[in-house]
Amino acid sequence: MMNRPPSGIRPPPTASRLPSGMPLTTNRPGTRGGSFGPGVLSYQIKVADRPVTQQGLSGMKTGIKGPQRQILDKSYFLGLLRSKVSELTTEMSKLKKEIDNYNQENSVYLSYEKRAEALALDIKEHQGQLADYNMLVEKQNTPPLHPQLTMSKHRKNGAHYNRINGYS
Repeated sequence: MMNRPPSGIRPPPTASRLPSGMPLTTNRPGTRGGSFGPGVLSYQIKVADRPVTQQGLSGMKTGIKGPQRQILDKSYFLGLLRSKVSELTTEMSKLKKEIDNYNQENSVYLSYEKRAEALALDIKEHQGQLADYNMLVEKQNTPPLHPQLTMSKHRKNGAHYNRINGYS
């Protein structure tokens, strides 16, 4: 037995794997007990550096989504023109519908306005009649202030009536 190393130290077998750059710890990676060396995981992320929108965090913006059209020929411009024409026709149809609705509402409003004017005149007439009837009811329900005065007025009126009509 020559140059044999002591039994506690053995050379690694030839078919073994090489260790990774991750340090050997008893904790799982990413938990607080482990020690981190230099690298991506030790980088402190600042929340203020991330892009924030009203809807929350947004992903990183990538560049242009594919190649753009290189040659702007006649068919390209015809396609643009057709899309704009279709947008205009849809907008015109929406406006036409709005105009039709407005005209219909306006005609209904005018008919209601005429009807309201007629009903207002009717109400005024009925209010006048009601005032007359209320006055008559009030006169019938109130006693005369001076009964002798009213009797003498009736006699005078009767005499005057007879004189005018020639009954005396």
